[in-house]
Amino acid sequence: MYLTDRIVSEIIDLPCWATRWRGQFGLELSFGPPKLHIREPRASNSKRAMVRRILGHRRVTVRGAWWLWITTNRWKLTLADAPTVTPANSDRQIANSVQWLDGQKLTGFSISADSAYTQLHFDLGALLEIGQGAVKSDELWTLSRPSRPPRALCVRADGLFSHEAASKQNRWRLLSGA
Repeated sequence: MYLTDRIVSEIIDLPCWATRWRGQFGLELSFGPPKLHIREPRASNSKRAMVRRILGHRRVTVRGAWWLWITTNRWKLTLADAPTVTPANSDRQIANSVQWLDGQKLTGFSISADSAYTQLHFDLGALLEIGQGAVKSDELWTLSRPSRPPRALCVRADGLFSHEAASKQNRWRLLSGA
């Protein structure tokens, strides 16, 4: 079993929750026990008043111990009882569809070694496909692991992956040699 398969298999049978679409940042999904993250206020030299205001306030978020961030705009979500959505749909349509992933358990996955095309299968019929037609240098998705120090599995469309501590520079390796 490849390293990437072993890591992703750790979230099999865990429910997905806190699913969120943020157009400029991607699709976010949490798995596993909740963790509280607190960002303390900090000063900003930004010329934009809204940026200074946001950074000047404390931000509290709840995420799963595992956090999947789909950074590419090359994904497709097919639900058992709703129309298929992609990033080409309106933000409202996407938000309405991705919320139905909440509570569904991940039951299976596959990753193509040459293109990193990824399929995530959920117990209530959802299928999330990531990376079809992506540019080779695109980072497709990142899975943050609850380890000490925290590590992230990052997968690119050229069939390379990195599994490093957050503070280290990515060292890219072939998925087929994982």
